[in-house]
Amino acid sequence: MNTPQSINNRLLRLYPVHYIKENFNSEQRIQSEIVNDIIARFNDQAISEFVFNHVNITKQSIYVYNTANVYRHRNNVIADELGLEITSQQLVDGVLTLGGYHSIVVEIRILDENRNYQELNLIIKQPYQVIVKGNYIVIKLTKVESNLRAYLGNTVEVLKSKKLSDDSDAINSILTYFDQNHHVRPGKADLNRGVKHLWENDIIDSREVAYRKDSSRATEIMDENSLYKEIYPEAYIETMRNPLENCTFRYLGEDENFPEHFICDATNGTLSFNIYPKNLNQINAVIDEIIRNN
Repeated sequence: MNTPQSINNRLLRLYPVHYIKENFNSEQRIQSEIVNDIIARFNDQAISEFVFNHVNITKQSIYVYNTANVYRHRNNVIADELGLEITSQQLVDGVLTLGGYHSIVVEIRILDENRNYQELNLIIKQPYQVIVKGNYIVIKLTKVESNLRAYLGNTVEVLKSKKLSDDSDAINSILTYFDQNHHVRPGKADLNRGVKHLWENDIIDSREVAYRKDSSRATEIMDENSLYKEIYPEAYIETMRNPLENCTFRYLGEDENFPEHFICDATNGTLSFNIYPKNLNQINAVIDEIIRNN
């Protein structure tokens, strides 16, 4: 269940079906058959290169941190010190980009197709990317499938499952490394200024708004095709005076520079992209524009 083929199978399922079909020139039509075809025809290196060349086409959770001190180290980051597998890293014009795998381990109890009881640990390799630029550390984690049937198939009955590691373990490893070894002093980034700049300039508008008042938290959920600033311009002005929390934003442009929508908790420095982007630049474009205007 944790053979190299099985792990690659789970990796490829993190990508849009049409995308892996086109990139690996598969003639199959169903996801499971496309994935099996790719694994049969390509080696581990080819699959790993695809994963990191195309990681920005996956659904992602983004965590942004401010640093009190700028990272100036020029030697390679060592995987044993980071606590995560590293497959690529580069330092260009003072910007460090680091990529690799974080192993999510899920303890499961199952009945197999022969109704035999088994206990085992399922390993899901989660692609991550770290970008260290100026006074920011951006941690990007690919979202993994929460439904284990996607990995185990319908012939297996899952009796119980428990994650032994998750996103927080990867984040803690990364922040601890950069703080203990390079004294950058990271803290959650306040992205309110950058997000509000995009909103004020009609680049985005919100479908679900959450913001913090002095002694309470206010939320507004719009009808399906309605947008907050458009429908409630006066309330929007008041909202902009307060720290934003989890807001669902829709991109107003007619191009494909941004994904169609994303979730951002500006006060806690997190973004969530729950749909596949249409190109490799969309997620980075959102992050870059928020930070640039922050």
